[in-house]
Amino acid sequence: MPLANLVSISYTACDSESLIHGRVAPSLLLCKCVRTVRSIRSMPVVRAGRLRSVWALLFAIFALATLASQRSSWSVEMPTAPRYVFPLPPEVRSVIIDIGLYDSIVQPTEGEFVIAIDASLREIERFKLSTRCQGLGSCLLINAAIGKDRTPFVNLQQSQREGGSSHITNYDPTVWPMELPPAVVPVFSLQTVIDSIPPAVTIELCKTDTNGNDVYVIESARASLKRCRHLVMEIVGPRDGTGPPDQYERAIRITQSLGFHFDPKYPSDRHDSGSYNLFFIHASAHGRSESHHILT
Repeated sequence: MPLANLVSISYTACDSESLIHGRVAPSLLLCKCVRTVRSIRSMPVVRAGRLRSVWALLFAIFALATLASQRSSWSVEMPTAPRYVFPLPPEVRSVIIDIGLYDSIVQPTEGEFVIAIDASLREIERFKLSTRCQGLGSCLLINAAIGKDRTPFVNLQQSQREGGSSHITNYDPTVWPMELPPAVVPVFSLQTVIDSIPPAVTIELCKTDTNGNDVYVIESARASLKRCRHLVMEIVGPRDGTGPPDQYERAIRITQSLGFHFDPKYPSDRHDSGSYNLFFIHASAHGRSESHHILT
């Protein structure tokens, strides 16, 4: 394109400065550059060859600005992935989220549905949890880990000892020997589970028993944890060497910030060793001091 035509087009762009969708148009960006070149051309030391280089640079800037504008438009027009919703029967009024099953599943009452989650396929098969879930009727069994992780999969450390445990967090092998090869399981957040339950359905109980990973479980729920009317979570004492040593304090801090308080019918003391449960009630329970599900 001749230089005279280029200057004419650029001047026209300067005379019609505009905004596109609330953002600066590429023509406006070029306009500012043209004004700069006008001042450069008025300088006697600028040679024609150097001026041509400046114009080439301006064209490159204009092309990049145009491409950026088009990419922004493309990103706006791309449809978002639909949110997954659990296929709950129409008669379901409330849901139980049962994380960390070991050998049993919390039994739902009439009008309830339990979403049972366990990371260990070995324990699911050993204790016939799939068959138990089917026998309950209002039950969905998911084989996955729940927690905070930067990858979609995590190693699950396992033991075949009687009373042995499974771990996806740190552990002391002198207290928790894991003699089996680790299993690879998917991991996702508790927020993903909660947000997949229709908003009109009450979450009566969220229970987590994951051998030291429980603080990470409730952290992964973020503000969605407030939908749980009752929360029961396992705490492992710091002397046992699994999970964060301050998990008791972190559990209280997280739950209090989201409107939970201790259920006065259950102990809430801190223990230095062993595992124990903490029981919380959310303010949305409207004076219901206790869930009808008694867990110890």
